[in-house]
Amino acid sequence: MTAIHPIVLPKWGLSMEEGTIIAWHAEEGGFISKGADLVDIETPKITNTLEAPLSGVLRRRIAEIGGTYPCGSLIAVLADAGVSDAEINTYISARQASAGITDASEEASDADPQTLDLGGHTLRYLVRGEGEATVLLLHGFGGDLGNWMFVQPKLAEHVRTIALDLPGHGGSDKDLSGIASLSDLADLVLRAMDGMGLANAHVVGHSMGGLIAALMAERQPQRILSLTLVSPAGFGSPVSTSFLDAFVLARKRSEVALAAAQLFSDPTLVSRDMIDALLRYKRLDGAAEALSTLAELLKNTPTAQGLAAIADFSRPVTLVWGAADSIVPLSPAQSLPVIREVIVLDSAAHMAHLEAADAVAAAIQRNIRSAS
Repeated sequence: MTAIHPIVLPKWGLSMEEGTIIAWHAEEGGFISKGADLVDIETPKITNTLEAPLSGVLRRRIAEIGGTYPCGSLIAVLADAGVSDAEINTYISARQASAGITDASEEASDADPQTLDLGGHTLRYLVRGEGEATVLLLHGFGGDLGNWMFVQPKLAEHVRTIALDLPGHGGSDKDLSGIASLSDLADLVLRAMDGMGLANAHVVGHSMGGLIAALMAERQPQRILSLTLVSPAGFGSPVSTSFLDAFVLARKRSEVALAAAQLFSDPTLVSRDMIDALLRYKRLDGAAEALSTLAELLKNTPTAQGLAAIADFSRPVTLVWGAADSIVPLSPAQSLPVIREVIVLDSAAHMAHLEAADAVAAAIQRNIRSAS
C-alpha cells in the first residue's frame, strides 16, 4: 500500500448522509489484514461492518465510539510502520483543514440514479463500478435498489453493477398496467436490459426478484451468465401470506414496524428511519395499489415455479438463504443439478443481503467466477 492510507466513513445507499461509530474491531498500533472487520457503523437504516480495504498497521482511530460523522469523514489511518507519528499528525491535520474533515474522494462518492423510459413504464436504476461484466441486482417485494446498499459497493470494486427499482417500487413508476404475472415483470426487466444496452448480465435476485431472475433465465437463457438468488420465491416454499397481508395493510408506524421485524433475525435492526422510509413509500400515489397487486401475484405463484424455470438452465446457480427466514423458509427441494451451491447463513433471516452482506457478496463473486 502507499505509505499512508485514509479510512473514511463510507456512503452506503443514496439516502445515507452520516453514520455513528458503534465499535472498533482493531486496536491502534495493531496489524489488520485486508478484509478483516475494522469498525461497526450504524446507518439510518441498519448497522454494518466496514472491512479493512487493505492490510497494514492501524496507526490512528480518529472517530470515537458513539460519535456521529458525515459520510466521507476521515475516521482512521492505516500506514506503514516506518511512517513517523509526526507525519501521521501532519497528514491528519492537512486532510481535516483542506476538506473540513470530509473526504471528496471516490471512496465516499455515490453515483446518481438514472431513469429509463420503456414506453409505458419508467424505471429507476443505479450504476456503480466498471468492467466488462455487469451484475444486475433485483430487490424483493416492498423493497428498492437501496436494499443492495452494502452488497453493491463490494461488487463494484470488481465489476460493473446495476441495481434496479422494479415497477411499483422505489423511484420507478407505480403503474402496473400490462403486468398480469411475474413473468410479465421478467419480460419487462429483459426489456430494461435492452434499454441499458446490456447484451447479457450476471443476475442477482432477492425474494420476488429471485423468481423474476429465474423467469428471465427461462425466457432468454443466453443473456443470463449466472444466477445468484437470495431467499427466492418459487423454489419450494410458499411466500408467507400473513407477511404479505400485514405489509400491504400496514398504515400506522407500529404496524409497519411489526411487519418489517419479520424480515430480520434481529428485530432491533428495524430502525426508526427504516420505518419512516417505508411509510413514505407506502403513501406515494399508486404504491398501495401496486403492492396489493404484487402480493396477489405472489400468493398465486406456483410453489416450484422458479425451480421449473431453471430446470434446463446451463449456467451456474447459487442459492443463499437465511437460516431464520420465515417469509420464504428454506426448502429441501433444491436438488437440481444446475444448482451449484446452496449457502445457509445462520446469522440472517429474509434480508441476508443486509444482515450478512459480506457473505452474500462473496457468494455472488464466487458464482461469477465459476461462470467464466
